[in-house]
Amino acid sequence: MKVLLNFKINVQPGKKETPKALKCRALKCRGVAVTKGYCSKHYQRLRRHGSLNIEKIRTEMLRVKAKVRKARKCRVTGCKGEVTSKGYCAKHYARVHQHGSPHTKMELQRLKALEVEILQLKVLEDEALEALEALEALDRQKGVECNYEGCDKERKALGYCWTHYQRLRRTGTLELLDGKYYAALGETCHVEGCGGEIKSLGYCAMHYGYMRRHGDPVPPKKPTLRERIEAKLQKQPSGCWIWTGSTGGSRKYPYPREGKTRVRRFMWEESFGEISRKAWVRQTCGNRLCCNPAHLVLFKAGRHGGLWDKSKEEA
Repeated sequence: MKVLLNFKINVQPGKKETPKALKCRALKCRGVAVTKGYCSKHYQRLRRHGSLNIEKIRTEMLRVKAKVRKARKCRVTGCKGEVTSKGYCAKHYARVHQHGSPHTKMELQRLKALEVEILQLKVLEDEALEALEALEALDRQKGVECNYEGCDKERKALGYCWTHYQRLRRTGTLELLDGKYYAALGETCHVEGCGGEIKSLGYCAMHYGYMRRHGDPVPPKKPTLRERIEAKLQKQPSGCWIWTGSTGGSRKYPYPREGKTRVRRFMWEESFGEISRKAWVRQTCGNRLCCNPAHLVLFKAGRHGGLWDKSKEEA
């Protein structure tokens, strides 16, 4: 049984009509959809760049190229210019293009002179190594005496016995720089104000020990108690001197302390003089960590204590 369908297909001459389901999803594109609704060109563009906008892709590529150029520097040593072509900046690339070398005639002469100096230094280095090998060969021979005058010991290194070699390595000289050597010269410890007898390296036993332990013959001065306390005080705009160090007492009633010293009592005695043991120092500003002498006042010890009367203490 045959069924006849009467419909017309409007097809322009010279053009093939593509079904709507097979067209590319990109605007103004008549290509056939291959993958994910896009033609091959637009699918590759979307996969590589993440966008179909060609102008946006071009501006992004130009920006990346400019960033890479700024990050790269000219191949010529000492030149900080940006790379324009073949690893050179504009100036050095023009020299290479015209003369075949990025350097001028003066620079080439200097480079040749440097190469000659390097060759000479290598020759001297080879000669020094040969001399050192000869000394080591002599040191290996048994029965050869030390080069130091008056020493009959056997050689061990650099033509000297072990004693003189260690002395040369430590002090830079073969002379024994002990107390007798400096006493014969009439010298004392090199530290100012110290007249002690020299033990080694121009220092007495005490300063020589400081030199070995700390690298300095004069030990650093220890800060005084007042300097340690002032370093831990933080001055506020309100006039309070807040203590930032350790505290004693409880969380509710803390009191500043530096070791065994009560900071408020110390600051009062430093500012106004010594006080009795029965007197307590308290703050008037309400801040329990304040140590400003202007905010402190004396109180009597005890349950019903009041302000301290100095006139009774003097009487």
